[in-house]
Amino acid sequence: MAGVVNMVTKTGTNGLHVAGYDYYSQNAWNSPDFFANGVTPTGRQNRGGASVGLPVSTDSLFLFGNIERVNDSSQGLNRIVNPLLTAPGGNTALTGGCTATASQCSFAQTFINQQLNKTVPQSQISTIGFARMDFRPNARQTFTLAGAIRSERGVNSLNDATVATNGGLIGSNATATDSTRYATIAWTYVLSGTRV
Repeated sequence: MAGVVNMVTKTGTNGLHVAGYDYYSQNAWNSPDFFANGVTPTGRQNRGGASVGLPVSTDSLFLFGNIERVNDSSQGLNRIVNPLLTAPGGNTALTGGCTATASQCSFAQTFINQQLNKTVPQSQISTIGFARMDFRPNARQTFTLAGAIRSERGVNSLNDATVATNGGLIGSNATATDSTRYATIAWTYVLSGTRV
């Protein structure tokens, strides 16, 4: 599913406008996950950014820019909570229903036990930026140049659950990288007070 959104925004003003923001959270500040078996993952999340809008030339040339940075470092807890594979607490693998040979059942139990209650490092770092320049040579015309970037990288971030009760944090999880850039040029001409 996809969509397109077109939006018209007001051009710049003759004043300087600056804003900044920051969000910080430690995992230790949060209550433990119900499925985490008493484990509180270490890590933190930091999201900060700034925007600035200013006139370059009074009443004719304006700049606006915004940038945001996310730095998230955490742990996920890999668990297997399945009554066919593990004991009710999810702390040991069951072999009672195993129909293979004894050595195969023992190997399977060892393999599953190595994955139970293991912490897996996770991280996500992203940068998002937007810039726009408006040139207004007269009251009827505006030329706009805009561009944006988005760059994201995550380690073990495809499954970003705090606790994976299906064992999904080991083996199927991966490093993901995504990057997008675009630019637009626009010209707006006002024919009359009611037509653009």
